[in-house]
Amino acid sequence: MIRGLGAAGEFCVVVFIAFAYPIASSLSVALTGAPQPPIDGAGLIGLIVYEFVVMAMLWPLLRMRGWTLAELGLANGRAIDVVLGLALALACIVATNALWLIAGSLGFAVPAVADAVPISDGLGWPAVVAISAVNPIFEEVFVCAYVIAALSNSRGPWLAIHVSVAIRLAYHLYQGSVGVVGILPMGLMSAYWYARTGRLWPVVVAHAALDFIALSRYA
Repeated sequence: MIRGLGAAGEFCVVVFIAFAYPIASSLSVALTGAPQPPIDGAGLIGLIVYEFVVMAMLWPLLRMRGWTLAELGLANGRAIDVVLGLALALACIVATNALWLIAGSLGFAVPAVADAVPISDGLGWPAVVAISAVNPIFEEVFVCAYVIAALSNSRGPWLAIHVSVAIRLAYHLYQGSVGVVGILPMGLMSAYWYARTGRLWPVVVAHAALDFIALSRYA
């Protein structure tokens, strides 16, 4: 049955399993205006467990469909990938701050990150390090590498990039305008990098660095 899926069917199954729950939860918060509970250590551990479970479900499916680590840009990691990833993270920070300033100058009220995404103190270093390692791999393998690789051949890289960014934004909508300002530059730059190079490790490193920077102050 799995092997008999067409490319479109495979894409829908993978994206649904990977992101249906995060997108539904995010939309629920965004549409109802319900207050976002603070992120705590237990919440981070729960997210890690969720992502491991989803990866354990999807990787055998992808292998049966013929996907390899090389096709997802994860083969043959190099030391330069760390340097490139840190440079990409820095570029994302600069672009995000520039977009923040532009939004403010145009009169858009963009709240502080701490107000839009409350985080509890005392997360603990193990939880911060673990989420900074696991979450970037989970997100970038599926929302960046898989989506772009699956769509590029049949639909072209530009549509693939925009679909990748749209999915990434959808599961961050619970953050409101902060999510748009913070995620849009990172999503576009990461997707463009991967579409041009086919290498995912720099994107994973950049995401890990950004997560660690954001959470380490609460450890």
